[in-house]
Amino acid sequence: MSIKHEIGQRLREFGERRSGSMAAFARELGIRPQNLNAYLSGKRIPGNKLEEKLRGMKCDMIWLQYGKSRELINHQFNVALGTIVNAQGDKVVSKEDFEFLREVKLRGIDSIEKLDSILRPITMVAETIAKYNITKKRRK
Repeated sequence: MSIKHEIGQRLREFGERRSGSMAAFARELGIRPQNLNAYLSGKRIPGNKLEEKLRGMKCDMIWLQYGKSRELINHQFNVALGTIVNAQGDKVVSKEDFEFLREVKLRGIDSIEKLDSILRPITMVAETIAKYNITKKRRK
């Protein structure tokens, strides 16, 4: 099963627990049931706007994305980060990725949430620029 389908299943589970039905869940999210179905079926994954709505509904985004508890994911993140950063001489990752990960560790970023809080604004800006460029190309 693909990651998109797994996220869709967890989204359905969250919606059923929260709203009782997918129609009610779609109304709470402010989207049409057809659009919600695209997420539930794994055709689409939630973007920034939908993620913000889900966070406002107290959806655990770590669980939604990975299917694991926040504590387990953060532990795995720290173990992996420590392994990569401590393997300096080994060609485990590119030099650029190694430098980035070393900086992450030095700055005390010890959870997925902290890393996400730094990367989310950058991602949102990149998405806005990409949309602008696509719109600009269509106008030509």
